[in-house]
Amino acid sequence: MPEAAPSSLPAAATSKSPYAQQHWIDSAEAARGQLTAAVVVSELDRIPESAAQAHELLAFVEASGRAPGVYYLPDLDVEYQIARDDSATRRIANMLDSLEDHAELLDTVRAYLANDMSRRRTARRLYVHPDTVDHR
Repeated sequence: MPEAAPSSLPAAATSKSPYAQQHWIDSAEAARGQLTAAVVVSELDRIPESAAQAHELLAFVEASGRAPGVYYLPDLDVEYQIARDDSATRRIANMLDSLEDHAELLDTVRAYLANDMSRRRTARRLYVHPDTVDHR
């Protein structure tokens, strides 16, 4: 029979659900003051790789001067990838460089990323139809 969680911890703190753990971490941050953490959720067989990635992500968060908080890999995918030095990063940089002469497209990409890659929210922010976002 599994051991019961200590009574001083909320049930979410010992839950196997990453979302329950996320909620508990976010709550602990608010209750205790400033905390900076990087979270990478993975399968059991990928824990060593994911732990290394979490350390890299935390170093990126600290180096970029971000405010204390809980940072999840999906929230920083693009910035994290661009900050790395590998062939994928160079390809992304080349694609973004090609937008320099097209301010409207660059603005659309920025808005799209700022709106969690939601075409509808991007369209609302840019005051255009969602199909226009797709065409750009």
